[in-house]
Amino acid sequence: MARRAGFTLLALLMLVGSARAEDATPGYPERVLHWTTKNAESCEDIASALYGAAKHKPLIERYNSVSCATNKPLPDGLTLVVPAKVTDLPSARLRSLYPDVKARPPGGAWQPAAPGMPLYKNHSVNTLDKARADILFVDRTRVVLAEHTLVIIYGTAKKTAVAKTPPTVELDSGELQAGLAALRGKPLEVSTQGGRVTAKSRDTAVRAKNKRATVSVFDGSASVASANKKVEVPQNHGTAFAENKPPEPPRPLPPAPKWLPQTASGTLLGAPGNNALGAAWEPVEKARSYRVELAKDAAFTELLAREEVPGDVRSFRAERLPPGAYYLRVRAIDGDDFLGLAAETRSVVLADAKLEGSTGSVGAGVIEASPYAELVLSGFEGLELSLDGAPFGKVPARVDLLRLAPKSIALRLRGSASVSSYQLRYREPTARAEAAHDPARQSLKVRAELGSVEGVDVSRRMAPAVRFLSGGKWQRAGLVAESGAWVARFGGVASVPERVEVVDSRGRVLASVAPEAAPAPPARPAPVESARVLGASAPLVQPSPVSDVVWWAPIPENGAAVSATGYSEGAQLGTQLATRASGSVGSFGFDGLVTTRELDGAAADGSAWLTLRWRPIQSGETQLGPAVQLGLPMTAGSPSSRIGLGFAAGGFSGRWHWLANLGGRAPLEFSSERRPAPDAQGFLLGGAGYDPTPLWRAYALLDAHALSDSNDELAGRGGFTLGAELGQRFFGGLALRVSPWSDAGGHVMAQLALGIRARP
Repeated sequence: MARRAGFTLLALLMLVGSARAEDATPGYPERVLHWTTKNAESCEDIASALYGAAKHKPLIERYNSVSCATNKPLPDGLTLVVPAKVTDLPSARLRSLYPDVKARPPGGAWQPAAPGMPLYKNHSVNTLDKARADILFVDRTRVVLAEHTLVIIYGTAKKTAVAKTPPTVELDSGELQAGLAALRGKPLEVSTQGGRVTAKSRDTAVRAKNKRATVSVFDGSASVASANKKVEVPQNHGTAFAENKPPEPPRPLPPAPKWLPQTASGTLLGAPGNNALGAAWEPVEKARSYRVELAKDAAFTELLAREEVPGDVRSFRAERLPPGAYYLRVRAIDGDDFLGLAAETRSVVLADAKLEGSTGSVGAGVIEASPYAELVLSGFEGLELSLDGAPFGKVPARVDLLRLAPKSIALRLRGSASVSSYQLRYREPTARAEAAHDPARQSLKVRAELGSVEGVDVSRRMAPAVRFLSGGKWQRAGLVAESGAWVARFGGVASVPERVEVVDSRGRVLASVAPEAAPAPPARPAPVESARVLGASAPLVQPSPVSDVVWWAPIPENGAAVSATGYSEGAQLGTQLATRASGSVGSFGFDGLVTTRELDGAAADGSAWLTLRWRPIQSGETQLGPAVQLGLPMTAGSPSSRIGLGFAAGGFSGRWHWLANLGGRAPLEFSSERRPAPDAQGFLLGGAGYDPTPLWRAYALLDAHALSDSNDELAGRGGFTLGAELGQRFFGGLALRVSPWSDAGGHVMAQLALGIRARP
């Protein structure tokens, strides 16, 4: 009893010291103490001393490879890790999962799992399609589940006092990878397909499928028992067994694939948002498939991708990865479903890189850029940079190539021996210079054309300048942009300099030239004459079917226009819209005109006119040709279909031109339900135009119409139009017509037009 009392006093002193910090001990889920055994004490003695009762002796087994099933003394000098107080912890927790994992408590229903979720005895965990889960037991044993895997959690083997020790987990189907906690040093028990796997290993994979299980041991060893038979499986070997069948003799696992040279490694720079890594490997004999794994840590606990590909696929590529460190490995799977050895883990660091202030490229081991650019690197914590072999340091936000001019850069993870180097290839600018000296004015003008400066801020970063020696003194001035080139002017230069140099902000000579005599001033370019087209591009469109004959030339120009005509008839204001297009091929031309009914006011025509023109005669400045017109109604109330035939003649005389149209129209059908049109119509249009400048034209037009109705009575209508058009390729037009008649569009109408035409 005295010895027990001493133990109790020591435990109380330890608990008082630990009461100041209730936080969990690093690496453990709770606060722990260290206890060194002596005097042949047992688990019951320690539990009574620490926790006040021998019934708490299972707590001694929680983090230690000892057996407390009997009250046997423990070896003296054994250091135990024990909980600081009585706690009831779950057997395990879900450390991580992705993307769809479900869990079921004993006697409960399946529910979505979440990281950190506690797992108690008889808990079930199921990974669904493309899912995975990482389970960490309280004694830090780790189990990783692949997709389509169902396991049952029993807890650590030493937590129960029953005669037959249950396994840590039971694998129903799928795959798990078991890792042994370094602290415990005791095996992990996995039950599957009626057999049991006892793994003394940090890395063992158990796969269960179609009532058959395969065991692959990558580290340590494992005992595999089934149907009262047991085999010992050494490292890099495997065995298989079916339900109620003994395990097969151990056999070597499929060898590790070998990476091909194109497999990513080291530090790779890529455009932001376009980082990628690829891998390829040599074929493995008898491989049915391959498993490729991409992770964010070297232990492959934070998997980003795990893909099984057919045996004829031996490459992998991941796109649009964020900057960071990545780890890649591949294994072969043979026809007997044995998971093979992993290829040497390939570590890859991805970082964003872009060039600002210049065009360029970032490729494999090479960065091509202008010497005036800035290299912008978006790395992450732990990435280091070295310039031209200097000591490594934190990656700066920008590397000024103009100021530092590095020939190479090197990148690595902090503390890593793997270094990736990139050579800088500078795309030097080109320059072509001209220098002219004017002795009369004692001036010097230098003009330079710069090349290979795409994307460069020339004025600020390149800062081109001119320098020359005159009178024993150097003169220097910056070049300024002027008319697509770079120009510098100097005054007070009495003698011709021998050489004139164009330099940049680095002092690098870009061009050198001997000045020449000042060139004669260039002749003024001849004014561009307007296209020689008769008449108007968008002549007035009248709303009345009595007088809606449009002034036309023997051959039209290529163009299109829209117009609006306003008119007053019968004390009503009206509006009509029109659109037209025309073109020509050789001596033949065509045009189309579509008008609307009145938008408001008195009735308007609302017809479409198609015209075919031919210019068979062109003698000097004179043109002559016929035209055929077809009018089609656009609305139910528009006039009936009509046909017209006419001739156009015109010519030029300096800035003046004249144009006349003569012809007639007649309806093709008659309908009392449509707006009436003349039974027969003759027309004569004559006008002249003047071009004050190539940009605008003024014209005047007189139109006369002879009309015949159903009673063979003749009537006349007509008017006078003044108009102008302004512009070359794009133009606007305005026309005003007056008439003594109040009908047929009224006394006054006006048109506004906008269009485009084939002009120089």
